[in-house]
Amino acid sequence: MKNILFSATRQFNPGDELILLGILNLLDRMGLRYNRLLYNRHPMITPNRLPKRLAFRRSWHSDNSFYLDDPEAVDYMIIAGSPEWRIGGRMEALFEYVLKNRIPCAFLAVGAGSGGAFTVDDDRHRLLRRVMDSHCELLTVRDREAEKALGSWSPRLLPCTALFSAKAQRPRTGPEVVGLVFQNRHQRFNSVRPEVADYLTEQYDRLLREYPGALVICHTCADFLEARRAFPGADVRYSALAEDYESIYDACDLVVGPRVHGAGLAASLGIPGILVQHSARGLTGWGFRAVPADPGDDLSAMIRGIDVERESRKLLEWKEHWARITMDLLASETSVFRREAGGPSSSTET
Repeated sequence: MKNILFSATRQFNPGDELILLGILNLLDRMGLRYNRLLYNRHPMITPNRLPKRLAFRRSWHSDNSFYLDDPEAVDYMIIAGSPEWRIGGRMEALFEYVLKNRIPCAFLAVGAGSGGAFTVDDDRHRLLRRVMDSHCELLTVRDREAEKALGSWSPRLLPCTALFSAKAQRPRTGPEVVGLVFQNRHQRFNSVRPEVADYLTEQYDRLLREYPGALVICHTCADFLEARRAFPGADVRYSALAEDYESIYDACDLVVGPRVHGAGLAASLGIPGILVQHSARGLTGWGFRAVPADPGDDLSAMIRGIDVERESRKLLEWKEHWARITMDLLASETSVFRREAGGPSSSTET
């Protein structure tokens, strides 16, 4: 039985967790038997290395996370791409643990994030470079900017693993039910610029009239509260639990909105998506076959231009194609799938 430490942001918003769920679904599909440990990068749970707090309180994560304090508890580590995967105090602590205890690892679905182009050549990334040089067995990136920045380690450009976040999928015919993914303007993080919020509100008002069965989908509580004010009488869907979003999205035939990993979950379910581009995070959308829309575009006309039945069929083929490629890479390039003495071998067959 392997002990795998997953570094991911959990319960911050569903999008972050969908990346991790996609990886877990692939590992389960491959028949791997393992214990799941979590190093939670939620900034409110894992403080940015506060030494004084550590000195007085051993259980400093304030949740059920691994504390990086047992050198023999972890056999392998997987970094699930989401904000702050390459830099910052939380990552320094994790990289130091990996280096000190010589833990093999994989970086899966890492990307540029909202800032776009970046480099890892500066001193702030010295620990990341050491981990990449000595312990990283597999590196997959979800956009061209990350592929360029990490070129020294020969990354594979693959769709973000949110593409595999749904366990089930089905073809769509619609668009009888359109999902309108809303994002607020007020939060410090996980918000859109005021002009983008105004655009979404205007377009969604129109779409709610054109598609009476439309749903307004919110990923955070702040989204939910603002959407209730912006669209009185609309069917607004929200949950604080990421695992509920598969059923929320499954009610839709087509999804529109600015949430990148909302488009990912939709694609995983076989639902075509229109992804409103509001930051460099939109670079990830290619992996979900999402149609890009710029603020100002006529979303109603774009919806009418999508053959939902045809695109849904292509999405299901796309998902299986990339699932096979990702599982083959995991099986061939990571030591977590090496046959243990007396144990069964892994297989990508289902």
